[in-house]
Amino acid sequence: MERLVDEELGPGAELLTISGGIPPGVDDDAFGRICRAARRSGVRVLVDAYGPGLVGALRERPWLVKVNAAEASELIGRPVQGESDASQAAVEIRRLGADVAVVTMGRAGGVASMPEHELRLPPPPMIGPYGVGSGDAFLGGLAAGILSGESVPNALVLASATATAAAQSPGPGNLDADLARRLSATSR
Repeated sequence: MERLVDEELGPGAELLTISGGIPPGVDDDAFGRICRAARRSGVRVLVDAYGPGLVGALRERPWLVKVNAAEASELIGRPVQGESDASQAAVEIRRLGADVAVVTMGRAGGVASMPEHELRLPPPPMIGPYGVGSGDAFLGGLAAGILSGESVPNALVLASATATAAAQSPGPGNLDADLARRLSATSR
């Protein structure tokens, strides 16, 4: 897998996303090695991981880390309950190595800490019954926004809208892209 990633990090590659946890049987530094290879190639890495994989990725200074409140709590070793805690966690994640840190809080929105400022992500405009996969949809929407030339704040709006749209449909990865675009347009 690492060899394949290395091969794909050639000319034209802009972003690499890493999601989830380290698969069984793979050493804890695998995500870190992938981040290092991407950085050498000039590719920005967006990480939505947890546990040892997240720790290893942070050692290699990924461009962006997105975690939910529970994952942030596990990483920093204290509860993340509410906007103030999420904000402090995002700042700490940046200190651990991320240029940009996003902590999502589901129905309560989230926060993003960047070198130039901090943003509050408002609660979703609608709640869906299918939360599984919404974090992955968030990262996908964020990557899509960045790749289309959006600023990080505008890409975060699209990310939130994409996660909200994903929560409306059963099954991870199933979402109404038109709904995500409409929600994003009305949130700006």
